[in-house]
Amino acid sequence: SAGLSGTSTGGEKGGYGGALSILTVNSTARTEIDSDATITLENLEQRTEQDLLIVNTARAHVQNDDGGSGLNIAVAITDYTAVTESINAGDNEGRGTEGIAIRADDKTSVVTLAGSGSLDADKGFAIGVAVNLTDRQTTTTFTGDINVDAEIDIGASTTG
Repeated sequence: SAGLSGTSTGGEKGGYGGALSILTVNSTARTEIDSDATITLENLEQRTEQDLLIVNTARAHVQNDDGGSGLNIAVAITDYTAVTESINAGDNEGRGTEGIAIRADDKTSVVTLAGSGSLDADKGFAIGVAVNLTDRQTTTTFTGDINVDAEIDIGASTTG
């Protein structure tokens, strides 16, 4: 988050302000069951999940007590890269009827805000720019064997 309000000492004919906030987030979540693994359970839930709240803000403010002019720009840029993987290459043998679930879910929310404004200026020009750059890869890979007399849930989802 970036931003600071300006102050007026009197007699100014114009004022300017600016704020730049750049946030970079790289996040990886991964679960993996190796091909040499043998799993014998009543049920199996292999879940990889990301559930982040990412907030980035920028605020620019100009104050001109003498009614002059104001110019300000606020820019907030969020660059979010996420990899969420659930990989199962093992020999999965279930007993009973509970089932097997292998999932990868990315529920992350990204909020980017930018604002600017002028106080007491006769003429003002204010710009707020918010940019989200998002690259999300959410995958579930299953290459093993399953021997179970129950429901099987294999999936991947990206929400938020």
